[in-house]
Amino acid sequence: MRLLYVVLKDLKIVLKDWGSLIILFVSPLMFIIVLSLALGQSFANLNTSNAINVLLVNDDPTGSLSQKFVTGLTNASNAGHLQFVQKVSGTTLTDAGAEQLVKNGSYTMALLIPAHFSTNITHGQNVTVRFIADPAASQQVVKPVQALVEAVLGQTVGPFTMRQSVSNALARSVPPQAAAQINQEVTMALAKPAPAIATVQESNPPGVSVPKYPSVYQQNVPGYTIMYIFFIVGVMATSVLQERRDGTFRRLLVSPVSKITLLLGKLLPYYIICLLQAVILFAIGKFVFGMDLGPHPVALVGITLAIAACAVSLGLLISAFVKNEGQANGLSTIIVLVLAAFGGCMVPPVFMPSFMTQLARLTPQGWALLGYQDVMVRGVNLVGTLPTVGALLAFAAVFFIVGVSRFRFN
Repeated sequence: MRLLYVVLKDLKIVLKDWGSLIILFVSPLMFIIVLSLALGQSFANLNTSNAINVLLVNDDPTGSLSQKFVTGLTNASNAGHLQFVQKVSGTTLTDAGAEQLVKNGSYTMALLIPAHFSTNITHGQNVTVRFIADPAASQQVVKPVQALVEAVLGQTVGPFTMRQSVSNALARSVPPQAAAQINQEVTMALAKPAPAIATVQESNPPGVSVPKYPSVYQQNVPGYTIMYIFFIVGVMATSVLQERRDGTFRRLLVSPVSKITLLLGKLLPYYIICLLQAVILFAIGKFVFGMDLGPHPVALVGITLAIAACAVSLGLLISAFVKNEGQANGLSTIIVLVLAAFGGCMVPPVFMPSFMTQLARLTPQGWALLGYQDVMVRGVNLVGTLPTVGALLAFAAVFFIVGVSRFRFN
């Protein structure tokens, strides 16, 4: 009961401090909104590889071979991130329009199928399909697309040139009736797709999986939640200093309240506030921004309880060493910002160099952010978060033990 009174006392003090409440609750929300709007497209590009758009102009729209060629290109592009675009802004492309779009840099490639494409091929005449590429475009992109176009063109035209060659050979060496029958059989055979006796299956090397990246809100909501949870450090340190200066601790110590009860009563209000921060910000992320919490959202609870314990334990540690409010505010701000930067809260880990992502493991912020994203992005369940929770509790234990050993009530 005495512990409850001490906890309620500090909760009332904190809830009356509007400046601290703005820092702890409003400020992270503003960062989440602004940074999510600024970085939204960058995160969208992480999860879906940018499609290569190739302009396609078919000046032989009714020809059977040109239609087959376009269908072949479309089918081939469905297997990868390649799109053949025949309309821009709702308007069917022309040769000149496609050339201009490549010229001004809007697109890097265009494919122009000439008029009478089907008729000329049927009559054995040469046909040129123009493949236009921006000279500034990467050849590592252009050359594979050009090779695909040439392969599909060969598959489209090949059967007809083969049939024509067979017909010419038969006309020279086989009686007309037999030649007609053979030509008919060849035409029927070429009209049917040959059964595939060998196929290619795309796969990843053993033990290598396709990386899953967070959405912009799966980065910013947990990132700035973690960062601002640790701002409780400065609020705690300032409160402890004020109570020492005002003699509140001395008056409480002469009452029938043990030091451990007094200390727990000082920590629990801020622990509750940290949990409230996480619940409110994650709820906003889920119900306002549509953030996906993953298939096992209950697994987020353990990480939240552990990171809140880290924050209040670090606040206790800072309180034990600072001697005035200037030191408390300055030191806590530096520590919180530096740890947040290294932990990936301010700069997303997916944009960090590899050595920085390794350094993130030396911070509780880095562990917490990785744990949150494991649950939301990679589908880790409650049991899978135990190593993360254990690491965070280890940080909290170190902060708490060192802080208690140096803590002074007066």
